[in-house]
Amino acid sequence: MKFPKNVTFSQEDWMVACVYKLYFLTNLLFSICRRSCTPSGCPEFRADDHTYVWEEDDGMKAVKISVSEYIEIFNTWTLRQLEDSSRFPPYPAEKFIDVRGSLAIICKCCIRILTHLYCYHIDALEACIRDQLRESSSRRQSAASLTVAASGSSSNPSDIMGFIRGGEAAPAPTSQSDIMGFIRSKDSPVTASEESTAGSEDVMSFILRK
Repeated sequence: MKFPKNVTFSQEDWMVACVYKLYFLTNLLFSICRRSCTPSGCPEFRADDHTYVWEEDDGMKAVKISVSEYIEIFNTWTLRQLEDSSRFPPYPAEKFIDVRGSLAIICKCCIRILTHLYCYHIDALEACIRDQLRESSSRRQSAASLTVAASGSSSNPSDIMGFIRGGEAAPAPTSQSDIMGFIRSKDSPVTASEESTAGSEDVMSFILRK
């Protein structure tokens, strides 16, 4: 990635924004695999032929830990860095001071985590993506169906009841109170003032407020 041209912010601002996004997405992807990426399931932090360890800044001996433990320590360390106002000032007008070393470590750890997820948990990630695509498609189909239903004539009380029931056959209510009684049966609390309304337009206004 190259620093964009003709921008008003500094290179440090751009780097911090990119690294923070990478850090956020890495934790998001790990949360998808959390059930399978456990200390017992992944006792060592591996990615293909590589084994990763955590080394503290004070030169402590590197130890092999599980992936979940590694990510927990990594998150604690990263938050400690980001909360250091002397290096990451909270105000936009102030400049970042000596942050490239910390950003490089965050990037390195994120890439290690992403590599592990790709090598050992790609099935869980693909399943999540399929579920999201399926849910998104279902929402679009539902929205299209509601648009078609709403564009039709609903001046008749039986049409209103069919729209509410989602297309189920239903006897036409004989009065306004029957319609409001059906709405109440769908766990929709109705106040006394709403119950006293009359006319199909008032009913549809109440429904559309849901």
